[in-house]
Amino acid sequence: MPNNRTKKSIPKLVGEDEDKVNDKSLSTKQVFSDVFTPHGSNVFKESYSDSDVMLDKVADLSLDKGERLRHAVSGTTPKVPIVGLELPKVELCYFDGKPKEYWKFIKQYDTYVAARVSDDSQRLLYLLHYCKGKAKAAIEGCVMMEATSGYKRARDILKRLFGQAHVIARGTLEDLFNDVKHGCHDAEQLSSLAIRMENCSMILEQMNYTADLNSLVTLERVVRFLPQPMQRQWAELVDRLTEDDREPTFAELTQFVAAKARVAASRFGRLAERRRGGVTTKSCYHSVLRPKNASIASAKCSMCSGDHSVYECRQFLALTTEERLSHVKSKSICFVCLRQGHKANECKVTRCCAIEGCSKRHHSLLHKGSAKNKSEDKLATVNYCGQDRPVNSHVCLGTIPVRLRAGNAEVVGYALLDNGSDVTLITSGCLKLLGLKEEESSVTVQTVSGNKATRVTKTPFEVYSLDQSEHVKIEGALIVSQIPGHKPTKSVMSGLVKWQHLSDVPLQFIDSGEVVLLIGCDVPEAHWVLDQRLGGRKNPYAVKTLLGWTVFGPASFSGSKKRVSNCMSKLQTIEDQFRKLYDVEFADVYSSDKSPSVDDRAAIEIVERGTFFDGGHFVVPIPWKMHPNKITGNYEVAASRLLSLKGRLLKDSNLHTKYAKSIESNLTKGYARRVPEIQLRSDYLPRWYLPHHAVINPKKPEKLRVVLDCAAKFAGVSLNDMIYQGPDTTAELVCILLRFRKEAIVICADVEEMFMQVKVPESDQGALRFLWWQEADMSKEPLEFQMTAHPFGSTSSPFCANFALIKTAQTFSDGYDSYVVEAVRNNFYVDDCLVSFPTSDRAKSFVKQVSELLGKGGFTLKEWITNSEEVRSVLPGICKEGLVKEMSKDCDVIHRTLGVQWDCERDVFQFHFDAPERPLTRRGILSVASSVFDPLGLISPVYLTVKLLLQGLCKSQIGWDQPINEPYMSIWLNWVNLMRQIGHVKIPRGIKNKLDEPNARVELHLFSDASEIGYGAVAYARVSYLNEPPYCILLYSKSRVPPIKPVTIPRLEMAAAVLSVRLSEVLQRSLPNFFCEVSFHTDSMIVLYYIRNTGNRYSTYIANRLAILHQHTKVEQWTYVKSSENPADWTSRGIQKLADLESWIKCPTLLQAEFGKTVTDCPQTVPDSIEFRKTVVSPTRSFSKECD
Repeated sequence: MPNNRTKKSIPKLVGEDEDKVNDKSLSTKQVFSDVFTPHGSNVFKESYSDSDVMLDKVADLSLDKGERLRHAVSGTTPKVPIVGLELPKVELCYFDGKPKEYWKFIKQYDTYVAARVSDDSQRLLYLLHYCKGKAKAAIEGCVMMEATSGYKRARDILKRLFGQAHVIARGTLEDLFNDVKHGCHDAEQLSSLAIRMENCSMILEQMNYTADLNSLVTLERVVRFLPQPMQRQWAELVDRLTEDDREPTFAELTQFVAAKARVAASRFGRLAERRRGGVTTKSCYHSVLRPKNASIASAKCSMCSGDHSVYECRQFLALTTEERLSHVKSKSICFVCLRQGHKANECKVTRCCAIEGCSKRHHSLLHKGSAKNKSEDKLATVNYCGQDRPVNSHVCLGTIPVRLRAGNAEVVGYALLDNGSDVTLITSGCLKLLGLKEEESSVTVQTVSGNKATRVTKTPFEVYSLDQSEHVKIEGALIVSQIPGHKPTKSVMSGLVKWQHLSDVPLQFIDSGEVVLLIGCDVPEAHWVLDQRLGGRKNPYAVKTLLGWTVFGPASFSGSKKRVSNCMSKLQTIEDQFRKLYDVEFADVYSSDKSPSVDDRAAIEIVERGTFFDGGHFVVPIPWKMHPNKITGNYEVAASRLLSLKGRLLKDSNLHTKYAKSIESNLTKGYARRVPEIQLRSDYLPRWYLPHHAVINPKKPEKLRVVLDCAAKFAGVSLNDMIYQGPDTTAELVCILLRFRKEAIVICADVEEMFMQVKVPESDQGALRFLWWQEADMSKEPLEFQMTAHPFGSTSSPFCANFALIKTAQTFSDGYDSYVVEAVRNNFYVDDCLVSFPTSDRAKSFVKQVSELLGKGGFTLKEWITNSEEVRSVLPGICKEGLVKEMSKDCDVIHRTLGVQWDCERDVFQFHFDAPERPLTRRGILSVASSVFDPLGLISPVYLTVKLLLQGLCKSQIGWDQPINEPYMSIWLNWVNLMRQIGHVKIPRGIKNKLDEPNARVELHLFSDASEIGYGAVAYARVSYLNEPPYCILLYSKSRVPPIKPVTIPRLEMAAAVLSVRLSEVLQRSLPNFFCEVSFHTDSMIVLYYIRNTGNRYSTYIANRLAILHQHTKVEQWTYVKSSENPADWTSRGIQKLADLESWIKCPTLLQAEFGKTVTDCPQTVPDSIEFRKTVVSPTRSFSKECD
């Protein structure tokens, strides 16, 4: 190295000869020599004895000569690129919120972004760019903050949500289990499992979560994925560790799996696999709904702690499906077998739900939906009885674990050796797993299960012992659905070896199989007795066969109790109900008016007698069927349901927040309160505890409503069973909609929290108790609260709320216009107000008066909407946003969105059809068709098509879950396509389109028609103003399908005429004194003949319908119309084209001119199809005797 003097001299020398240094035509060595030699080369030769070597190295580099020379003489190190080597570009991964990817993403981000960017605002933008999904959604708000604090906040959010150690640990373990959930059966799968286990181990060890790794639950879940031989080898290894007072660890299991994977992947391991023939093992499924081997002592019910399984518990069976699911989740019970100790993805039971049409993997008691069993019956349990009696806990029938092989498929299960059978039986499920073909056979055998087997498999298969040392060949077997030979349980097997004479018998047990094969005497070698172990009388004995050891006889001499239960149920076939729907004779002949029932009158009397006004709200008593003091508490049911709810809330923090906010709102507003200490154990007040759950409207997912389950039963009784429902005092929806269409200006509003404004007397509040935690802290003991208002979920709440609403209008009616009071009675559908007005002044007056009137009873109107700009300016509060108000089909807690919508800007009705995804089966078609709600029948001809389709499927006796075929498939697809186009159709809302027009003339015209496939009626309003052409509005229609049994066309025409009269009644009742003229039109000369000829006697069917026509109409009102001009023709034949639907809505052109012939103009001849009443004439003779 050069000395200090030399170091200081070098830069100076280089500077003096800079031209030489920068001369690119000279080599580095030449430059070095030319610069330093004139100044005394000896000086540098001492210091740079290896200068030639240095120069050679410098000359080989690709840097500029002058630059490299400067670095060489100054002693600095240049940044030298490596020639011919370029590092690959690192692609920064995106983070989508998966916890296991958190640290990988953060390390990459810190290395390649945060370390190279000093500005926090840029760091935040890059962080937001490389996040997506829920991770990006979590930090988007940080962009609005100051750069440094926003970046720090974003990092904190990501770590809190996705980077916490326990979240990563849980996610890593679940990913491991999900990746290998189908098991490991070859070297590749074992090697993959070993690698995943090693990665999982490294991740959790870094976070000090080895306790989770080494837990027995984790080890057992991994071991279950291993092949059975490896499971036994691991068990032997664990046994040796236990003898050394050691517990097995995840690391040891990883080493074990890795070693087995290496062996399986080795040359000799692959050779052993080839010798096995590439067999793939499939675990045989089994599902025992009521395990016969489960004694009372061996099972504890998670519902009532009784000595039985939960699927035998009366309380569990009495719950709804949702309640059962909640209980199963809260108790960590397996969804498949309803047993504790494992989860569904670990369960060995592989049979799917037994409900026909459901292929999901869950227990039948947890099935949700409308799928039914094979008989398609609806079961309603009406009685249950059970008893305990001592029986032997288990009797061994000679079952033996075996391997069934056919080709490359293998099934592990139990075989039953039956020397009393002359044939071999195999279950249909096992047959499918083996891939064997089944054939029809004329052989009929009475099996032990009572089933007659008419199918057979003639494809041979082999049955191996579990250790594969011996096998027998089965040439063919009959196929049955199941073999009722219960397999021994693990506890039974452990009990058998306690017998002295069986202690050395190597009995084998598999936990994942059921009896799939019954070997009869047609396979004699399977019954050879190679050895045996006999004990005393009444003791079990063991027999060794070619397939292994098996045991016969009672497993335990001492008796134990076993529950014997009988369930009596009433079967009501849905198919019969559906067929009855089509067989009903025309219901329009009967009036829809119903008088109150005895229960309705009792409810009215109770409510009228007990209602009072407390100064702010009406207090309405609960209409009790029985005295409330006789109600005893059901605290346990509510506590159990609350525990289930707690588990759900712990898993969903967002749901917990909304739930707590809803209950806190009820407490703050006084709708509920804490039960006073003096009332907690009062014997003079009712005590009934109601479970509660959340209800979320799909259209408003941000809004949550807590609903009390008043239908929850305790000892077979619910709160709703103890109270009267009360009469339906709500105005008819059709009538409200018709009145809504009457005038030009309309107003809509909703009553805010209507049920909550009707209070409950303090003496009844004890029956509305519920459990909740103080300040929503679920770590504390739940407290008792009670509703002070009528709750959602109570069957009497709609009646009581509507009673209070009408009572408010009646009580405080003084000083208000009569039309306002009438609107409260007739224009409110539960909490929705729909009313129309002829002038804007009257509409504005109504807004002011109805708000004041209902406010005196504690009711507040909100979400106002109108089609008038002038009226909108005076609406109180916040108006409803948007220009479309969806109508509600019913007043349930969960409001169902209708297909009908009102566009208030254009003042038209329109339809929106969004067909839900359903299978192309009869059940799926009914589900989609039911989603269309058209109360006014504005598209009834379109809907007639799907009615006819469902009736045709019923006639064809096609199963509910059987896929439909042609021609039904084409009809259905065409109907769905038409419904999707129907959104383009606009139907005017208002009958009158002018404000305050006194000279308007409104006529009502009703048309009827019938055909072979249907009948119907339609009503139009014909509106005319002075000196203006008339226009027509479609008002109301109905299309019906005829009964399944044949009906003549004349009879259907009469039914259609009666239907038009019924439509007229509804219209005139809804709009009294509105129509100046009512006319009926038909293209049936037979109907007109019946109406005109009042002196003839007709058949009973015709006479009954004529009585209705003559009672509600006059002969002069009936008019003949040509078939080609009759719009009701569409109601009887349906509409398949959008153009026809538009013509139907525009109404017939004949209404804009003079219409057809009147009755008096019709032919007077008697039609051939007239049904006269038959008269029997008996001739008589009279005799007289002359007297003398």
